Amino acid sequence: MSDAPARAPLSLAAERVGALGRRAGRWLAASRPRQAAALILLCLALYLPGIAALPVTDRDEARFAQATKQMLTSGDLIDIRFQDEPRWKKPVGIYWMQAATVTAVGGPEDTGIWAWRIPSLIGATLAALATLWALSPLIGGPAAFLAAGLTATAMALAGEANIAKTDAMLLGLTTLAMGAWIRLLSGAGFGLRRDAWFAEIPAEHFPARGDPTPDAAPLRAVLWGALGLAVLVKGPIAPVVLALTLIWTAIATGSRRGLVCMGWRGFGPVLFLALVLPWLAAIHIASDGGFWAEAVGRDLVGKLASGQEKHGAPPGTYLGVVWGVLWPWAPLLLLAAPAAWAARRRPWAALLLGWSIPFWIVLEATPTKLAHYLLPVIPPLAGLVAAWLAGGGAPRLGWSRAAAVIFGAVGVALAGACIALPVAVGNVSWPAAALALPALGLVVLGGVSLWRGLPRDAVPAMFAATLFLYPAILQFALPALAWGFPSQAMARASAPYAACVGRPAASQSFREPSLVFLQGTDTAFLSEDEAARTLREAPGALVWIEDRRRERLDAAFGETPPDLNELARIEAFNPNRGKPTVLRLMSRSGDPMLAGCETASTRP
Repeated sequence: MSDAPARAPLSLAAERVGALGRRAGRWLAASRPRQAAALILLCLALYLPGIAALPVTDRDEARFAQATKQMLTSGDLIDIRFQDEPRWKKPVGIYWMQAATVTAVGGPEDTGIWAWRIPSLIGATLAALATLWALSPLIGGPAAFLAAGLTATAMALAGEANIAKTDAMLLGLTTLAMGAWIRLLSGAGFGLRRDAWFAEIPAEHFPARGDPTPDAAPLRAVLWGALGLAVLVKGPIAPVVLALTLIWTAIATGSRRGLVCMGWRGFGPVLFLALVLPWLAAIHIASDGGFWAEAVGRDLVGKLASGQEKHGAPPGTYLGVVWGVLWPWAPLLLLAAPAAWAARRRPWAALLLGWSIPFWIVLEATPTKLAHYLLPVIPPLAGLVAAWLAGGGAPRLGWSRAAAVIFGAVGVALAGACIALPVAVGNVSWPAAALALPALGLVVLGGVSLWRGLPRDAVPAMFAATLFLYPAILQFALPALAWGFPSQAMARASAPYAACVGRPAASQSFREPSLVFLQGTDTAFLSEDEAARTLREAPGALVWIEDRRRERLDAAFGETPPDLNELARIEAFNPNRGKPTVLRLMSRSGDPMLAGCETASTRP
């Protein structure tokens, strides 16, 4: 029996979604204020839902947030520390930004992790807006608007926007710098004019030959200022991206204008040095040179030489993970890549390929690999996809069906996980399911369009799916997995006892930074001998003991262990170890400091 009648309603629905989306896109793209407003609203809809609901994550986010908290409480804005340990792997920029937002909302005490995440939200939104600004001279306003939307919806960026780290802000500043450089190139006569490739886009969306040359001074200030701020956020990544693009573009086009237009003898380099050098000098003095040994010698060189912190992977890894990292539109790269390479000598394509391919090669050659390292190539890859769609977007049917399978497989897995994982841990999230189901339907419609070789019809379904799916994940599904956030349950269970004794509970073997952020800076991480001595001798001793290390604690007690009282018990999953764990809050029986505290037993 033919299944054509069963497919017809889906095909019709996919066509209608595609047509509606294209009409809305044309209306929004016709006005620059509408473009900017639409991008801001899109970013807020994608990123805001999880910013307060998602518990603090381990380990990087908790370390950044705790170091910023200590910066605020100590008043030392130069030396970065996590408890008593120096935190010199990254420069100070993101800590200052977090400190500013936390102070603006009332200070570090009793303020949720959401306040530390505001710079990441701002950085991710800046990345989308800067993509529009950067790519308009290359591929025209409407295609640049589409590329900016694709950048905003990339799953990796949505995740980073909800985590108090460096990477979302780094992407925003890097894209801003690249946009200023591209516009300087446009003013230098690099040939960034309307291309026959974009025949369907009206000429007014491109620079005309009679247009006035943009004033170079403000653009150079933006370029060098954004590079300086990016260096303060995460070291040399943004200058490396720009340098690699310069080299590729010069080779591909035979032009040195990209280097000359930067204004090396002007105010820009002075601005860059004024932003970067004062803190570098101050931390050099404060650390007695230790910052360079840690940030450059151990962190940067260590990542280039070997896989750090169990994150080593072979070359080619990113080709395997990009389909999830840049979902929902990563499968379109399969379709756009041949056309982009065929156009590699055209100025717009040379720039976008130079922005993405060399840095990707560097990432593949570096032993340490993490998914978020791909963030700097999101805007140019989105630009290549948008340019291909603007140029007609007619794929071979076989490749389009392969893209449909990849898009559908990842989308179905994400929607299914939103429903199944909370159920698996006994904490059903009905809001997550309610959002995941329409997202699943939109994934099916987008997949149908791709299967039929109609990628333009698939794009609106992709956008709509993320508007349902990302809030389902970030606001409801992940927070419902309380089992996977042990520190949150531990801090809640120990709070009444810590209030009695005037200090946070210590921990014998569970050493996640989130516990310090949630319980307090004075949270102590103890060895077995230290835990045994504390429980035997210290007044008001509170110690978290992990079952997997209980035998070592008993051995440290020796032949005369003290009588212990179990105040709370947490059954949880440690994501960084990848295994379940049981933690017990223990005190010494009969301790007078705890006599007035109410006992409790807690399960997440």
